[in-house]
Amino acid sequence: MVHDFASELYDTQRVSDATYAKAVERFGHQVVINLVGLLGYYALVAMTLNVFDMRAAGQDSLPFAG
Repeated sequence: MVHDFASELYDTQRVSDATYAKAVERFGHQVVINLVGLLGYYALVAMTLNVFDMRAAGQDSLPFAG
């Protein structure tokens, strides 16, 4: 359920009424609010790291295609 919710949110920047209802039924309203916040924060951090081409200490390249 979390994967479906996150995938839909990242793919469309929204979730359908059906997906939202399933998530609220399974986890409750407060947890869905927290999930959206967590997914948004992850996207913010990921974009920031990508834009500024950040690497871990001593890492010269990414382990995957960039």
